[in-house]
Amino acid sequence: MGQDISQIDSTEIQKMLQKFGKLDEDKSGALSAKEFMQIPELTSNPLVERVIDIFDSDGNGEVDFTEFIRGMNSFASKGDTQHKLRFAFNIYDI
Repeated sequence: MGQDISQIDSTEIQKMLQKFGKLDEDKSGALSAKEFMQIPELTSNPLVERVIDIFDSDGNGEVDFTEFIRGMNSFASKGDTQHKLRFAFNIYDI
């Protein structure tokens, strides 16, 4: 997704780290599709598989913490508008 994560403040990163740690049940350092689908905002989303594909920028089938930060920042209210638009377009660009 390519967003510069240096724009994210340390408080937000700490919150994301806590959320990531709770989701990473097997403590592998990456989220499987099953673990990722535990995010409440995505549980009932019919496009959840597509969201996972977009978060998983290296295509290895898992979402590591850096990918998680970049992806979650797409939902942040302070996030870059261009990045949000690109993310939304990518979800529907199947």
